[in-house]
Amino acid sequence: AGPLRELTRPACMSKYGARKLITNPAEQRNPPPVLWTFPGSGNTWTRLLLEYATGYLTGSVYNDRSLLGPLPGEFQCNNKVVAIKAHPHTHPFLLIDNGPWHQKCAGIKHFPKAILLVRDPFDATWSEFNRRATNSHTDKVKRAGFRQERWERNAMELAHEYQRMWRKSYDPYFAKYPGGGLVVKYEDLKDEKKRMETLASILEHMGRPQTEERMKCAFLLADNPHVHRKVDGTAMTKDAAYSRALACKMWSIFSSESRRTGYGMWKGWDCGGVSTTGVAPALPFKGPDPNRKPAPKVFAGGAGGGASHAGTYRRRKPPPKGGVHRVHARRGRRRRLLGERG
Repeated sequence: AGPLRELTRPACMSKYGARKLITNPAEQRNPPPVLWTFPGSGNTWTRLLLEYATGYLTGSVYNDRSLLGPLPGEFQCNNKVVAIKAHPHTHPFLLIDNGPWHQKCAGIKHFPKAILLVRDPFDATWSEFNRRATNSHTDKVKRAGFRQERWERNAMELAHEYQRMWRKSYDPYFAKYPGGGLVVKYEDLKDEKKRMETLASILEHMGRPQTEERMKCAFLLADNPHVHRKVDGTAMTKDAAYSRALACKMWSIFSSESRRTGYGMWKGWDCGGVSTTGVAPALPFKGPDPNRKPAPKVFAGGAGGGASHAGTYRRRKPPPKGGVHRVHARRGRRRRLLGERG
């Protein structure tokens, strides 16, 4: 195969653009690896890479309708897909290793193989905040509507989640499945000098090695505008959002976990003399969620497969037969009766 520049997107699409579910029973004997990542770490783009590199769809423990266009396998969680997306903060090790945990993934009891995609936690936190605040995988927070307090609350919550990801999920997984987990840095997949070798190592771990040409085409085809954030002059930047005080507080939480994969302090800042006491407790995010069903809604809690980064939602029960007015009339009559008896 020639250099990447000699390949064209149309030629790659014609030869490697088809993606499908796995239908061969022999390939369905073992569960696919879990693509287990911290939010904002490039999971969606990596799924596209794996799909075009193998020709098979990836699945998810969630049901994110906004991803059905670029990722048609989003609603699949079975042995018919080549990998399954999950986030440790909604699906920690104790949950995914004691399946089936949800009807959608009823055939999956555990994941003997895992792809642990990591990213600089400061970059991943900013990316996830943008997803939360804009209700989109591609939009960015506008500078005009940016609220520093809201951002800092979310950043601190996510800093704690990053620490818990390693301590409650990754480390227990490595202990039970030595050699089963492959740690992959998102930055290595984006680096033109490292990405081919990095993708090859992922495919080898999955037991699906591919040709150099197909891997090069996978990078061309995965360059989809529907999975990348749009940047313009109105967007808030992470350089402006991160203060030294906030970055140092976050670093005091996940520094040991971050160093394990070679990540350092934001911009190399020195935290000497910066107070990291009085860290605000993690609070639930009150912004829009991309997986909520149309109103009216009642929060049902939990971290099941029906919602991506929050609990599941169910519709309110319809009013009793006879309508709301009849219900109110019965209640009024009951109150009058109680009054007469009193």
